[in-house]
Amino acid sequence: MLDSLQRALEPGNVVRTTWPEQLDKHVNLYLGNGRCGACFDVWGLMHNGLNGANLTSISRTTLMHADHWHRGAYGLDYWLPVARLVWAGEPPGPPQKYEQRLTLYDAVLTTSMSWPALQLKFRTWFHPTQRDLWAVDVQYQASDEQTMPDLMVIPETSLRVHYKQRLSGTAATLEHHHHWWLCQIKIGTASSLIGVKVLSAVGECRLNPSDNGKGMSISFSGKDGRHMLLFGVAGCNRKEELCRTMAAVMDSTGIAAQAREEWHKRWGSSFINISEPRFQALWARSVFYTLASHAPDLRSPAPPTGWSGNGWPFHFPQDLSFIHPALLRLGHLDIARSWVEFYYNYIDDMRAFTRSVFDKPGIMWAWVFPIGPETKALAHGSPNWYHYEIHNVAYPARMAYEAAKYLGDTAWAQEVAWPVVRESARFSHAILLQEEDGTLGIHVTPSMGQDELGGQNAANYLCALFSARYALRVGCAMAKEYNIPCPEVDRWRAALQQGLAFPRLYDTTKGYYMTAEGLGIKDQVGKQKHPIQLNPIIFLPMQEPPDQPTLEAYRRRYELCVGVSDLNFAGWTLAAYWLAASHMRDASALVDDLDKSLAADYVDADWIQIYESSHSHHLPYYVTSHGLYLQALQDALLSDYWGTVEIGAACPDAWQGTIFVNLHSADGRIFSGFKAGDGRDSWQVREDKRITSE
Repeated sequence: MLDSLQRALEPGNVVRTTWPEQLDKHVNLYLGNGRCGACFDVWGLMHNGLNGANLTSISRTTLMHADHWHRGAYGLDYWLPVARLVWAGEPPGPPQKYEQRLTLYDAVLTTSMSWPALQLKFRTWFHPTQRDLWAVDVQYQASDEQTMPDLMVIPETSLRVHYKQRLSGTAATLEHHHHWWLCQIKIGTASSLIGVKVLSAVGECRLNPSDNGKGMSISFSGKDGRHMLLFGVAGCNRKEELCRTMAAVMDSTGIAAQAREEWHKRWGSSFINISEPRFQALWARSVFYTLASHAPDLRSPAPPTGWSGNGWPFHFPQDLSFIHPALLRLGHLDIARSWVEFYYNYIDDMRAFTRSVFDKPGIMWAWVFPIGPETKALAHGSPNWYHYEIHNVAYPARMAYEAAKYLGDTAWAQEVAWPVVRESARFSHAILLQEEDGTLGIHVTPSMGQDELGGQNAANYLCALFSARYALRVGCAMAKEYNIPCPEVDRWRAALQQGLAFPRLYDTTKGYYMTAEGLGIKDQVGKQKHPIQLNPIIFLPMQEPPDQPTLEAYRRRYELCVGVSDLNFAGWTLAAYWLAASHMRDASALVDDLDKSLAADYVDADWIQIYESSHSHHLPYYVTSHGLYLQALQDALLSDYWGTVEIGAACPDAWQGTIFVNLHSADGRIFSGFKAGDGRDSWQVREDKRITSE
């Protein structure tokens, strides 16, 4: 019945055997290890956008690392690019023979090129456990009239950063000999190290720092060569650790083999294999990009496009919560747990932030979350109104509550997860005010809704009501389930019984809720950015059937948002439709909505990655939507979103032969299954019990 993980990942391998005819349609390929990462261009290097030039292919190509960040305008923390690996001179002309291959199981990118007088191969990987390290294995064979061209490491010391910031920095060589270079990069408040070590098997390779601090060239001698370029990055406070780690690597073959073996372990044992090749390929790639972006480090999680270098250089709790359930289902509990522990460590900072910005008790988790401690975020205003999206209160609470259930560790639930939930519930209760009709509403200044097109400081944002209800319910549930004494629970329960102000948003002509008070139908229908009305069936599980307005909104979801009738989807809207269909057990809608992806220019032509919005080729590798995609497919096969385990509830009959292996449920069970025929009764299922820490 069961298949192998390696076979399930094979459809996701990317194999290119011709040089791209249209570079503007070429998607650069993303690798990482959860702490650092980069996209690699057609050469297997990092030229796209070099020195501020316009992008010529899809995805910026620059090295990112979690340690390299700057505290800048508005007290916000910004990740910055570290460096690039490029040709030292003009790139060679297009090769006569070409192959670029991304092998997911090994997490290796191989770029092979041949010219009449030169054969060259770059083999690139990021180490999944020694997460400051990545490497490029360089192999070449040249004729008498040709030499291997030099490469160059260029530190990123001149940057344009969000909110009109221009940063200039320095790169200074600290240590150097022919096979070792250690450089300190200072820019803004960031101060990091990049180390390069050469391990030569054949031929000679030398590292040559420039005199002007602009980088370091890498030269090669001999007609045949094989050299591993081992790179390491870390904050300057971890210099000793980085140098020790790199000094310990003496065998290029051994470290490469170790990285492959560790990647095989990092994948875990949970997977699906569906019979539709496009969807399976994107599932495999989505898992890879998630693992490339997130590791079980106790530090700020990555931005929405991971370490690909694209888009916003911030961490958003909402976006992270779109990925978290997919990791739980796949058994990556170490990563899921680390995120909750990260939020737990920020409770004191976030209490102070909430009191400063909103003058309320509890925690409204910052929309743009700090990377470092002692945050000064928004102490002197904000760059825009998006920073006041008060629905954000619910998402760390959901991650904490669900991680506790999956982990099955009562002590951890009480000590770590509960405080995150409690502070969310406290803020949610503190912002409730009684309306004229007796319901409890939300009137907060400053505030904004999740829709982002619905104005600011409105009364009763629908998303905020959904989030407050969720936080209060989970607070009550968790206190009961884990025997946690909390006098506030009685007040939370009373507020839920009194009822929140949903009736004030109900529109009788449409049959569903509006996104805020004071906005008429003409201001909302067809003009929303996101389908807020679907939150209870996508993001905030109530473990009870959705109410009639929510069901009606699902039925009429294609009339809610701007552009969707023309297949022009803003942000994660189409990805939300995928997950809504999956949770609504609507297999035909799931397939229909997935089939819209290419026509909507929501994915590239080869289904390599998901764009942030339709046509947003400048924002590829939107890991946020990759997380929603993973949830949609996995929950179509096994879901407990509504409180009980369901098998194949949204799996189309056309996906016969589909399997899932070792998918986790919140009640401590693990399931594997095979779809042998039509209908939900056609599944052959095996169930196991997960071993917990108790």
